[in-house]
Parts: sequence; C-alpha cells; structure tokens
Amino acid sequence: FLVPLYAGRRWLHEVSMLAGLTMIALAVFGFDDSVIFPYYNALLPCIGALLVILAREAKFTAWLLTNRLAVGLGLISYSLYLVHWPLLVFYGHYRFEPLGQTEYAMLFAVTVLLSTLMYFGVEKPLRRNTPSATSEHPQKAFVVTTGGLMLAIAALGAYGYLSDGSTRF
Repeated sequence: FLVPLYAGRRWLHEVSMLAGLTMIALAVFGFDDSVIFPYYNALLPCIGALLVILAREAKFTAWLLTNRLAVGLGLISYSLYLVHWPLLVFYGHYRFEPLGQTEYAMLFAVTVLLSTLMYFGVEKPLRRNTPSATSEHPQKAFVVTTGGLMLAIAALGAYGYLSDGSTRF
C-alpha cells in the first residue's frame, strides 16, 4: 500500500534510502547490552529495512548498496551469518572476560576472512554442483551424500555432548 506513494517521486526514493540506511546503522552501532532487543527496539532496523526496500528506484544514494564493497559483503552474507556467532561464542569462552573494541575488530576481520573462504570453498562449489531436474548427476546421490555428511556431523556433536567434551574415542 505504500508503493503507490512513491510513483513519480524520485526524491522520495532518495530520502527513503538515506533514512532507511541511517536507521539500520543506528541500530547496528547504537544498540548495546543495555538495549532490550527485540521488543519495540526492533522497529528501528525493521522500518529502516522497509524504507530501503521501498527506495528501489533511488539513483544517487543507491551507490551505498551497489558499490563493490557492499556487493562483496552481500555475496558472503550467508557465510557471515553462519560464521560470526560460533566465532564470538568460542572466543568469548576462551577469553572468559568482556571483549574490547580491538578484539571485536579482530573477530570481525577473522569472520570476514573465514566467510570469504567458506563462500568460495563451500557455497559456490555446492551451488555449482547441485543437481537439477535436467542434471546428469542424479539427485538421489546428492541427497544421500549431503544427508550422510549432516548425520556424521550430528553424531560427532552428540558424542562431544554426551562425553562432556572429552576428545578420546
């Protein structure tokens, strides 16, 4: 219902893009442990995302999302999502005290590096080799192989849990 409001109003696309990205940035850099999240505080980044989506025809401010750095981060975003939390948790358990800004910056750099390696070493090859209905590789073999790998990883995790983290087999 908001899309018709944007028709023919190029300036509204530009303002929405800038306002939306600002709202998202405020949430990313302004929220700390004292902010109750998600609660009503989740509205700030969510409304910001809505404004960015509505600003699909922005020309000038769109470069903030279409430059090489932003596109590169977008490509590895799923890997970033998968890698960041285990890295933070395991490092936090290793340090066992609050992390400083330098450590967060280092963890961010390591997360980007690991995510890039995961994107090019796992994500892209799996996408390229995923069988389709017209593929010469049988779908059944792909499902059995990946399912078997998932079960093996789950079994190792269950063993680690049940053995209280003992590494002896």
